[in-house]
Amino acid sequence: MSQNHPESLHRLNAQLACWYEALEALRCTVNEDRPAANDVALADCYDDAVCDALSSLEQVRAEVRGLAQSVNAVAAARGLHRVHTRMNELCRQHSASLIGWERMTALAEVGARRGRSWSQWATALRRTLEGLPDTIFSSQQALAECWQEFAEQLPRGDAPTIQVNEN
Repeated sequence: MSQNHPESLHRLNAQLACWYEALEALRCTVNEDRPAANDVALADCYDDAVCDALSSLEQVRAEVRGLAQSVNAVAAARGLHRVHTRMNELCRQHSASLIGWERMTALAEVGARRGRSWSQWATALRRTLEGLPDTIFSSQQALAECWQEFAEQLPRGDAPTIQVNEN
């Protein structure tokens, strides 16, 4: 990505920061709002999943920061591809470990069976989880803008074919 046109990278960085903050808020809800009787394995599962997501998202953010130093179109394309692949994996991970049907069913059961304090925790956690898809979508939109900006910077006419290695 060119140093002259980093607008989309700034937007992507900002959106990823929002996503990171949303995950931090989720971690706070999981851990700090958890009832004192800390014997529910589901709470630990959520804590692990959020920590994994934060770690993965930090890798994505580091990759995006590196995009600004791309020296040519091939390096930029490879970097964008890595970011895109990691974001896709993070979304898949998020769906499976945080908002998947089984996990949400288990959350509802904990809320229904463990008493008022666990019900309040489950409700707060569900509400926090419900806000994440919009944040993730905004990050994906910002990534699409990066691809658009990259494409606009390519030479017109017979642009070279760029092969991206998936490693």
